[in-house]
Amino acid sequence: LDYICNCHKSGIAGKTLGSNMVAYKSFVSSPFAEDIAKHYGVQLKNVPTGFKNIAREMEVLKQAGREEDFLFGFEESLGYLYGTYTRDKDGVLATQMICLIAAYLKTQGESLFDRLEDLHHMLGYVKSKGTAIEFTAEKDRITMAKIKSMATADTIIGDPIVLSDTVTCIPVSKVSYGFASGGSDFGQASLQGKANFGGGGGAGCTTGGG
Repeated sequence: LDYICNCHKSGIAGKTLGSNMVAYKSFVSSPFAEDIAKHYGVQLKNVPTGFKNIAREMEVLKQAGREEDFLFGFEESLGYLYGTYTRDKDGVLATQMICLIAAYLKTQGESLFDRLEDLHHMLGYVKSKGTAIEFTAEKDRITMAKIKSMATADTIIGDPIVLSDTVTCIPVSKVSYGFASGGSDFGQASLQGKANFGGGGGAGCTTGGG
C-alpha cells in the first residue's frame, strides 16, 4: 500500500492519487494500513473477511461510475489486488509487485525490512490482538441467545439487488448494540459472615455493511 500510494502521488507512469480513491482491507487485517492510508490522504474502508466483500465494493464503485477510484485491496490471508481487471485476489500480481518494490528499494540503498522500519519510525508501531471469550454456564447461553435475537438476518440483511445476470448486491445495514449484566451476593454473604461481593460486565458490537 505504501509503494502504490507513493507511485500514484509521485505521478509515476501517469498515475494520480485522487482525493476520492479508496483502498480496502478486511477488518482483521493489519490496522497499520490505516495509518499508511491516512499519511497519504487515502480513504481506507474495512470490510468483512473474504475477498468477495472487497469485490462487492468494487462493483459498487463501478455502478457509481467510479471504478478507477479503486486503489488497492487486501486481506489477512495474503490476498492482494491492484487494478480492476478481476474481482479476486491475484497471487501472481502480488509476487511481481513485491519483486518490483524490492528492486526499487535496492536502487535507494534500502531493503524491504529497511522500508518497514522507516514506516514504523515515521508512523509508529501497531499491535493487534485477537481475543476469544468463552461461555460455560447455562446463563451465558441464554445471554448469547438474547444477543443473537437482537441482530438477525431478517433485521440486518436486506433484499438482494440484481444489477445484471451475473451480479447481485445484498445490502447490509450498520447496526450497533450492547449489553450489560451485573449482580452481587450482599445478602447471602452477610448471612454467612463473609465479605460482600458485587460485579458486572458488558460488551458492545457493531455490524457494519454497505
